[in-house]
Amino acid sequence: MEKKCEAMSNKVYINSVAHISMQQPLSREWMQNPVVPTTPCTPAIDPEFRQWPNPLKSRRWGKILKRAVVTSTRALGDAGITVPDAVISGTGRGCMADTESFIQALVAEGETANQPTHFMQSTHNTTGSLIAIYTHCHGYNATYSHNGHSFDWALLDAFMQLERGSVSNTLVSCNDELTPAASRILLQAGLAGRPGQTTMSEGSVSMVVSRNACNALCRVESVELYHDTPIADKVGSPDVVWTGTNGIDTQQYDFLKRLGVPIMSYKSIFGDSDTASAFGTMAAACMLQQQHMGSALVVNIEGKNASIIRLAR
Repeated sequence: MEKKCEAMSNKVYINSVAHISMQQPLSREWMQNPVVPTTPCTPAIDPEFRQWPNPLKSRRWGKILKRAVVTSTRALGDAGITVPDAVISGTGRGCMADTESFIQALVAEGETANQPTHFMQSTHNTTGSLIAIYTHCHGYNATYSHNGHSFDWALLDAFMQLERGSVSNTLVSCNDELTPAASRILLQAGLAGRPGQTTMSEGSVSMVVSRNACNALCRVESVELYHDTPIADKVGSPDVVWTGTNGIDTQQYDFLKRLGVPIMSYKSIFGDSDTASAFGTMAAACMLQQQHMGSALVVNIEGKNASIIRLAR
């Protein structure tokens, strides 16, 4: 069921977004009063979960699953959709806490006395499956796990599904968590806490992407992914660029300076994680909705892989 306001198009739009991050959850307070991290690793600020999933149903869910359900429920509600046509998820590391619990039990108890819950909830597609079950979606369901480009691949899939008319709306969700054990490993390996480096964090982003232009935040013009390909001549002329720099890899984004437009870092606001580009897309969409600019690029570069997400008002 959707809102009466309908303006179906052959174009692709972002109709709603919801997030849980190191910023205030499920709000846009980050735009006016962002939380400034003071530690190398910063956990997400969780809402009161019992307001959404039934505590009895969710008592065995890990935080990443609760976050995914809450942001998905909020995004669908804001878009006026009860059951999405498709659920497409992205995650770089999957359900880390359940994976750790399963491995720790395996080491401590061997292979004969393990509880199945942690194993069942440790797979990367657990979040997408739970979202589909919770929303009663029996349609297309896919999960992408490509490190920091997981969301980009999920959004590309949604974009293609909508362009060819396979679905009229999709719920795109990206989720990753940062456990205490993972934080310790990052610090010990020198991958976090370096001078000038943005904080490592975690979070969940869900958005409804559809062909309905009514009340849309912005239009998705294209989702482009490249491997071992220079992208300096592919950026065009946007009004603003959101980049995935973590504060110490700025040189690979230097080519954007020639555009002469504002360049912003989404990781400086939401922290560095495999879900970061989803936060960048959300941030660009929110600013376009408020008419701060007419077009935006979200540029994400990791090693030989790069993505460009083009958004317009």
